[in-house]
Amino acid sequence: MGMNIAVLPFVAAILAVTRLPELPPIEPLLLGLPVSVFGLSCSRARPFSAFYLGLLYVSMNAVAGLNAVFPDDLQGKDLQVIGQVSGLPGRSDGILHFSFNVEEITDCASRWTGTVNISWYRAPVEVQPGDRLQLTVRLSKPGSTLNPGLFDYEGWLFSRGIQAGGYVRSNSKNELLESDSIAFPHHVLRYRIRQTMLGLLKESPVKGLLIALTIGETGQISKPAWHSLTRTGTNHLLIISGLHVGLVAAMIFKLLGLTPLSIRWVGVTTMIVTAFYALIAGFGLPVQRALIMTSAVLLAVSISRRVSTLTMFSASLLGVVMVQPFAVMSNGFWLSFGAVFSLIYAYNGKLMGNEGTGMLKVLLAAIRTQWVVSVAMFPLLLYLLSQASLVAFTVNLVAIPWISFLVIPWLLIFVAALPISTDISAASLSIGEFFLSIIWQYLEWVADKELMFYGSEGLVPLLIALFGVLIVFSPKGTVPRWLGWMCFLPLLVVHEVPGRGELRVTFVDVGQGLSVILQTRRTTLLYDTGPKFGDRFDSGEQILTPLLRKYGLRKLDAFIVSHGDNDHAGGMNSILRNFDIDRFVSSVSERAQPCDSPINWSADGVRFEIFRLQVGGGNNSSCLLLAHTTKFGVLITGDIEEVAEGLLHEKILPEIQVISVPHHGSKTSSSPGFINHLMPSLAIVSAGFRNRFSHPEQAVLKRYEKRHVRVLNTADEGAIRIWLGENGIQRVERTRLEGRRFWHR
Repeated sequence: MGMNIAVLPFVAAILAVTRLPELPPIEPLLLGLPVSVFGLSCSRARPFSAFYLGLLYVSMNAVAGLNAVFPDDLQGKDLQVIGQVSGLPGRSDGILHFSFNVEEITDCASRWTGTVNISWYRAPVEVQPGDRLQLTVRLSKPGSTLNPGLFDYEGWLFSRGIQAGGYVRSNSKNELLESDSIAFPHHVLRYRIRQTMLGLLKESPVKGLLIALTIGETGQISKPAWHSLTRTGTNHLLIISGLHVGLVAAMIFKLLGLTPLSIRWVGVTTMIVTAFYALIAGFGLPVQRALIMTSAVLLAVSISRRVSTLTMFSASLLGVVMVQPFAVMSNGFWLSFGAVFSLIYAYNGKLMGNEGTGMLKVLLAAIRTQWVVSVAMFPLLLYLLSQASLVAFTVNLVAIPWISFLVIPWLLIFVAALPISTDISAASLSIGEFFLSIIWQYLEWVADKELMFYGSEGLVPLLIALFGVLIVFSPKGTVPRWLGWMCFLPLLVVHEVPGRGELRVTFVDVGQGLSVILQTRRTTLLYDTGPKFGDRFDSGEQILTPLLRKYGLRKLDAFIVSHGDNDHAGGMNSILRNFDIDRFVSSVSERAQPCDSPINWSADGVRFEIFRLQVGGGNNSSCLLLAHTTKFGVLITGDIEEVAEGLLHEKILPEIQVISVPHHGSKTSSSPGFINHLMPSLAIVSAGFRNRFSHPEQAVLKRYEKRHVRVLNTADEGAIRIWLGENGIQRVERTRLEGRRFWHR
C-alpha cells in the first residue's frame, strides 16, 4: 500500500517538470536528497518525499539530455562520422531513414557523440540494425513547427534522446565498415521478420497491418489505413498493445501448464518468453506496461502470493517512468494507463465482474469491459487528439475477439516457425492474412460512415468529464449516475470564440510556407495550406486538419488558395478531402471559383473581400484576402512582389492593422511604397526555421523597423494568434512564448 501512495506523487512531479519553460537548478535539489529518502519510511511524509524524489530524478535526466545537445558550431557543416544503425530503417519516397548512433566525428576535433535521425537520398545500399557505417553527413538541431495543442516534434525527439537530424552527403568514402548483429539483436530479428513478411505479402492490402501486429512497426501502414483505424477506434488493436502481451502470456502459461513443470517454473518460463515477445514487438509504452503487470501476476503465482491489481498497476507505472521518465509526454502513456486504471476502478480492483456464469459471464464481462474503456477514453481522446470515434464500442466488441483469436495466434506461429520451416511459417502468415482481410473489410465499411466527434481543446472540460467518469462507474448507490453523464456536457461546448464584429486570425506554423485561419463568431476561413513533401509531410493533413478539428470543425465557410506554389498549395488536396467547403476560391483548381473579379461578403459583422491585383500566373497573380470592420483591417498578401504591391496603391483600403509580409520577407517584396501605403501595426512573416532562402531578408526587416512596424516571425514564435475587435488588436498569442518548454529551441 505504501508504494501505491508514493507512485502517484512521483509521477506527478515528473509531469510537473515537463510543463516548465526552464529547468530548476539541480544543486539545491540534491541537498534535500537524504531527507527525502528518509521520509519514505514515514507514512505521512511519504507522498512529499516521493514528489521530491520524482522532481530530482526527472530534472537530472533532463539536464543530461540537454547537455548532450548537438553543438552549434557543427551545424550545417559536412562531417565525416562513424557510427551504428539503431532501430528499424525504413524507406519512403525513395529515401532511406534510420536512427544512427554517432560514435566518432573523424574530420574535426569535436568529441561529440549522440543519436541522430538520418535521411539518405538515393541510398545505394540497404542498411540493417547493427551496421557500422562511415558517412559524410550534414546535421542540425531539431527545429520543427510548433502549433497550440498539436504534436510537439521537438519534445518527441528529446524524450527519445535524439539530438539532431540530417542527411547523407554524396562522398566516395561513404561505406559499410561491418555488420554487428550482436549490438541490437532484437532489432536485427525484427528487421529480418519484416523483410520476410514484405517478401511473402508483396501487394497485400493488409501488409502494413500484419507487420504492425507482428513486430509493432507502423511505418508500412498507409495513410488511408490510419484514417480507417482512427474512425473505428481500433488504433490500439492493430498495432502491438498491452492486450496482445497479455494474450501471449496467457497462451504460453496454458500450454506450459500441460507439461510436467511445476507452477513456479511455468510462471518463470512464461515471464521469459513473454519478455522475448515484448522485445520483438518493439517494447513500446503499452508493451512495457503490460509486461510489468503480467510479470507481477506470474511472479505472484510462482511464489503463491496474492498481489492486488492496484499494486500491479502502480508497479508498472513506476517501472515505465523509471526507464523512460519522459514517457509522460506521449499520448500513448495516458491512453494505455488510463484504460487500465478505468477498468481497475470500475471493477473495484477485481479482474472481472460477477455477471452470470460460464460463457454468459465471459460475454457480459467483455461487453462491460469494452463499455468502461470506451466511455473513460472518450474525453481523453478528445483532449489529446481532438477526435473520438462514436462507434468504437460496438466495433471493438467484434474486432477484439476476432483479432485476438483468429489473427494473432497465426502470426505467433509464423514467427515461431521461421527458423524451423519456411512452408509452415508462410502458410501460417497466409491464414492470418485471410482472417485479417475479412475484418479489415468490415472496418473500412464502418470507417466510410465517418461517425466521429470532433472538438474540445480545454483542460477544464477534460477534468470535469473525467470526474463524471468516476461517478458513472462508482459503486451503485454512491452518487446518482445521471450526474456523471451531465459532466460530459462541457465537452460539447465550443472553445472561446470571437464576438460579433470581432476576428481571430491564426498564422499557422507550417514551416517554409503560408497558412492563415480567420474566424468570426460562426464563420471560419482558411487561406493557403503550407507545403507537402511526398508521403513524408503534408501540412494539410498533419497540421491544419488536427488544428481545425480542435475547433470542432467539419466544414469551412471559405477556402482560398492564393496560387499554385507548393509552399502555399501543397496541403490543398488534404483539406478538400477532409472538410466540406462552402466557398472554394483559387486559380489552381477547376473545382474553384477564380479570384479574377472581387468576391465580397459579410459574416458576423466582419466584411471579407478576395481579389487579385494582376493576372497571368506567378507570384503577382496571388489571390489576396481582406477582412475588415470600421475598427480594424487585416490583409493577407500571398506572394505578391513589388509590381503587384504598386497596383495596390490604386485600391481604396480601410485602415490596416495586420498584414502578412509578402513572399515570406523576400527582397523582391515589401517595397518602401507598399509599407508606407499600408502602415500596419503588426506584420507577420511566415517562414521556416533556418530556411534555405534566408527569409526574411534583413534589409526587408529594417524597412519595417524604420517605420515602427512590429514584425513577428512564425519561425521564431511558432503559430501566432491575433484577436481583433473594437480597439483594433486586442491581444497577440505566441505559441513558443506562452507554451514554451525547457527542451524547445
